Amino acid sequence: MFKCKLNDSLYEIEFPSDLSSINSSEVLFEDDLLLINKAGLAACKKFLKKDSANELISLKIPQSFFATDVSFLKNKTKIRDYVIGRFSQNQLIAPFFKKSFYPANFKLKSYQKDGINWLKQAHGRLLADDMGLGKTAQSLVAATELFKSAEIERVLIVCPRSLMQNWADEIEIWAQSFKCYLVSSNVNSEKLWKGIIKHGHFFIINYDQMRSVQNSINEFSPDLIICDEAHKLRKKTSLIHKGLKKISPLSKRFWALTGTPIEKNTDDLISLMQIVTPNIFNSSTRKLSPLAIKGLVRKNVLRRLKSDVLNDIGDLNQKTFYLELEEIQQNEYDKIKKKMLLSAGEDTLKYFNDLRGICDEFNGSSVKYSFAMDLIEKIKYKNEKVIIFSYKLNSLKTMHEMIQKDFGINSSLIYEGKMDLDERNNVINIFKNNIETFALLCSGKIAGEGLNLTEANNVIFLNEWWNPSSNNQARDRVHRIGQDKAVSIFNLRTKNTVEESLAQILDKKKSITNEVIEAMVKEL
Repeated sequence: MFKCKLNDSLYEIEFPSDLSSINSSEVLFEDDLLLINKAGLAACKKFLKKDSANELISLKIPQSFFATDVSFLKNKTKIRDYVIGRFSQNQLIAPFFKKSFYPANFKLKSYQKDGINWLKQAHGRLLADDMGLGKTAQSLVAATELFKSAEIERVLIVCPRSLMQNWADEIEIWAQSFKCYLVSSNVNSEKLWKGIIKHGHFFIINYDQMRSVQNSINEFSPDLIICDEAHKLRKKTSLIHKGLKKISPLSKRFWALTGTPIEKNTDDLISLMQIVTPNIFNSSTRKLSPLAIKGLVRKNVLRRLKSDVLNDIGDLNQKTFYLELEEIQQNEYDKIKKKMLLSAGEDTLKYFNDLRGICDEFNGSSVKYSFAMDLIEKIKYKNEKVIIFSYKLNSLKTMHEMIQKDFGINSSLIYEGKMDLDERNNVINIFKNNIETFALLCSGKIAGEGLNLTEANNVIFLNEWWNPSSNNQARDRVHRIGQDKAVSIFNLRTKNTVEESLAQILDKKKSITNEVIEAMVKEL
């Protein structure tokens, strides 16, 4: 039996007197169940420089082993977790492990347990669960179980820069005994990687850092690579795609996570699968029919929908409003449209973007802003929170000023790409925890991925991307696990404008996803 003893300057762990008889057996450590295996005992013996495992009676650890701030030594549970992590990060193949690494109040759902087992069964996996079903939690728990069985030692997590801190926070929940390094772009150097690569479990970087892979990552290749929002790999000619394609074969496992594996057509999916399972997919695969592609990917792709696996999530109500342009908007719209028709096809894209901009606002006149403010007033009256999405920053700034003027200086915040990581984290924290702040105005490009914003149950799209998956990603920041209220989505479009053709384009793209990806859900 393990025993704990805390002295003034030492933390002492007493081992069983006869360790030689323990082989993958369970022993008691305080109130938690732990596992010791033969490989772990051998590594522990080597670390303590003992000639015989039977001599491993106790391990005394000075306070300096932990940190300069040793106030947490009073908490035996935290000490135990820290010691477990320190053993493993020193390449000891985890001499002992807790049965689970996450708090007892976190309960995995049955479909998540199935997903964890599925992830562990093959080298390449694409977890394409509907957004908001906990892909992060499933991948982290699966990784800790691989650590426990000594199948992996290092995990590289690649994600958008805006989600790096979110991953670090999730590791603190689901893999709290393990050492995590968050490597930002400005410290991404070979010298740094040489210093940390042998002394950690999880290494978090962003996609931009994959444009030029450090030599140490190649030399000490990760045993598992987890790519979050993996649809960013869809461009096969990008440096990011090439960087991950280079290191993927060096790792034992590659897990891609995305709720939107197809954004435009099946080429997106094939580009992704060329990294996930490089031996199966090649350029000739792109010529196959959607039905044939579905047959090739189905063994390595897992897709579940919220509607099929969640009974405790709030209802989703979507409404699309077609609004008539205000007179000043309509006049300018007609003027630009006439120029476009007379241009004989020249600068069509410019005119098109100008028309889209007028649909939102022209010279301070906007039917969308007026309509949105009416919605926001009703949401505020119900003491609920709202997320407002726009791909145009000017629209966000204008709405921000209008909301603050009507409801107070603390009523709204902007979340956009120019912010650094600390600024973004601060904005999200205030929105989640400040009662006065009920509106968050988000750039669709930045906030449409990874964030958990279930404090809000209303979403307003001032405008939409010409891509259903991007719009769904933004929507599912709110409609996801943890949301116990009914969610209302409001899409604002203008009548008799280019926005009316938006629905046709979105429906066409969605039909491709339904034919390949959603069809697999029905076959499960």
